[in-house]
Amino acid sequence: MEFINSFLGAFAFVDASALPDLNVIGKLVQLLYNWIGNYGWTVVVFTVFLKLLTLPLDFWQRYVTKANGDKMEEMKPLLANIDKQYGHDQNKANEEKRKLYKKQGYSMGMQCLPLIITMAVFIFMFSGLQSYTNYISKYNYALLTETYTTAFDEEFAESADQFAALEAGQDAVKVVYTNEIEEKFLWINNVWRPDTWSATMADADTYVKGGMGSVALTAEEKAEFSKEQYNVIREAVIEVDPGYFSKINTDGSIKEGWNGLIILPILAVALTFLSTWITQKQTGAVKKSPDEAPDPTQQSSKMMMFMMPIMMGAFAIFYTAAFAVYMVSNSMLTILTTFAIQPIVNSMVAKKKKASNENKASYKR
Repeated sequence: MEFINSFLGAFAFVDASALPDLNVIGKLVQLLYNWIGNYGWTVVVFTVFLKLLTLPLDFWQRYVTKANGDKMEEMKPLLANIDKQYGHDQNKANEEKRKLYKKQGYSMGMQCLPLIITMAVFIFMFSGLQSYTNYISKYNYALLTETYTTAFDEEFAESADQFAALEAGQDAVKVVYTNEIEEKFLWINNVWRPDTWSATMADADTYVKGGMGSVALTAEEKAEFSKEQYNVIREAVIEVDPGYFSKINTDGSIKEGWNGLIILPILAVALTFLSTWITQKQTGAVKKSPDEAPDPTQQSSKMMMFMMPIMMGAFAIFYTAAFAVYMVSNSMLTILTTFAIQPIVNSMVAKKKKASNENKASYKR
């Protein structure tokens, strides 16, 4: 229809004052998107920048972890003797172990450092992408709402036909959604929705209630929200972008399909496990032989090797595909950096250990 094309040319942007404020990460994502032009690749590039920024910290944590692991290997015979000598008195055994740790410069807290840093960055990114998901979802819906109501009002004023006005509003939504809203990434229809069986656009109840991968509305927004209008707009979006495995109902309407193909959740689980296993293998945190009794840090590392992939998989399934893109990209970069810098770390720790042993031998002489 002619008025739709003229409408697109004269369209005014959504009032930013009505949208939620972006946090620091959200603002950086928006800045990168203005440069790159695709949200999926924006997240990938941002992940690379973040990895480069934290690389010195990553190097230091790997060095501390490797050094601590070597010290634990040296202390194992001494720890075994303490257990043998004070086996009847656990408190005394623990006290003697703490003395040994202090003497050898071993810090139990340092063993928790990798997990703490990983979780801090994880929460950092989760908060940022959650902020941007909230922002862009509300922005897009506000854009489609203004599109729909403007086209509806124009047609109704001309024809006084409510059905024709509704159809005109939906036609305008389809054009704007196709030409103005950029949400696709690789096989994913909407990167702000999960790469799963979820529909391309959330249903009205999900949109209102909020939660992982959706939008939480304020009390004022809920009061002004029209479920009927949302469903009319959503119907138009689903017609344009029905998703995978969609079907035509008997009444001619479209039954929405999947937003993605569950590829990112699978990759998130597999790559998180692989990156954790490679890191632990390279740092010596994995038990070296079946006959060797594992120490508590090794048992903790093994537990995390299985717990982290499960947690990442859950986030990838229930949260947005954008966050899953971050998790997959981060795991791939972790694998690359492990192979790149872990040999350097191992060499530095070995040299320091050799120099320390030579100093001890010289002192004894």
